[in-house]
Amino acid sequence: MLQSLSNSEWLEADGLGGFAMGTASGVRTRRYHGLLLTAMTPPTERVLLVSGFDAWVETPTGREAISTQCYRGDLLHPDGAKRIESFDFEPWPHWRFRLSCGVVIEQTLFVPKGQSAVCLSWSLIGESDEFKRSARLFVRPLIAARDYHSLQHENSVFRFDADVNSYSEPRETRVVWRPYNGLPEIVSWSNGEYRHDPDWFRQFLYSSESERGLDCLEDLASPGELVWDLSAGNAEWLLSAGRPNDLACGAQSFPPSHPERGTHSAPVPSPQMVPAPRAQIPPTQHR
Repeated sequence: MLQSLSNSEWLEADGLGGFAMGTASGVRTRRYHGLLLTAMTPPTERVLLVSGFDAWVETPTGREAISTQCYRGDLLHPDGAKRIESFDFEPWPHWRFRLSCGVVIEQTLFVPKGQSAVCLSWSLIGESDEFKRSARLFVRPLIAARDYHSLQHENSVFRFDADVNSYSEPRETRVVWRPYNGLPEIVSWSNGEYRHDPDWFRQFLYSSESERGLDCLEDLASPGELVWDLSAGNAEWLLSAGRPNDLACGAQSFPPSHPERGTHSAPVPSPQMVPAPRAQIPPTQHR
C-alpha cells in the first residue's frame, strides 16, 4: 500500500509559478516535492523554501507519527504512513490517519490563488472522547531554502534564528525565519505554540532522483517545532514566502467549498503585512 501511495502524486499551484507538491504517502520522492515553493520573479526564479515536516500526536496511549520520511538506504521513518486510512486530492489534498486509540486525525492542505503560501489544518474525528480531550499535535518544519533544481547539504551559513511574536486575541503565533541572505523570509502563522529547537536532519533520499542517476541525498534544517492542543480545536498553520498582503491564518483561510480548482483567494488577515523583497539566490550556499 505504501508503494502505491508513494507513486500517487498531487500538485497545488498558486497561479504565480509556485506550488506545493507531494505524494499521497507523504514520502518525498523528488527534489521538487515540497510544501512551499515560490517564484521570486513570477513565474521564474523558483526556490523551494519548506520541503515538508515531521508530525506526531501524543495521547494517553503514547506517541504516534502521522508522517514518514525516506532516508539513505531506503530507511522509512517514522511510521506515520501506515496510519493513513484514506487520501483524496479533491477538492484539495486531505488525509485521514487512524491512531491505535481509535481517534482519527484529518489533515488538509490548501494553496490559495495568487499568494505564495500554503495552509494546513488538522482536526480530530472519532468517538474516543477520553483521548480527544488530551491529544496534542507536534509539527517540525523541514527547511531547504534553495533553488528548486538544487539540493541542500548541512552548512554553517544557514541561520536558525527565529523572530517569534505571540498574540492572545485571537490566539496566533507568528514566526519568521531568514535562513539565507537573498531569499524571501519564511513566515509561519499558527494558532499553536512555537518551541525553538534547531537541528539538522540528514541524508533524505529522493528515490525518483536516484532512479534517474541524479544526486538524490539532501540535508534539511529544522529550527524548532509547533505544538497544538487538539482538544481546544483545529490546528491551523499557514506558511508564506514573505508577508502576504491579504492572507489570514485560521479556519477562514479554507473556503467552505471548492467547486472549481484555483478560483479561491484567501480573505483578510489579522496584523498588517508587507510583501517580501526580491533578491538573487546566493549560489555558494547550495550544492
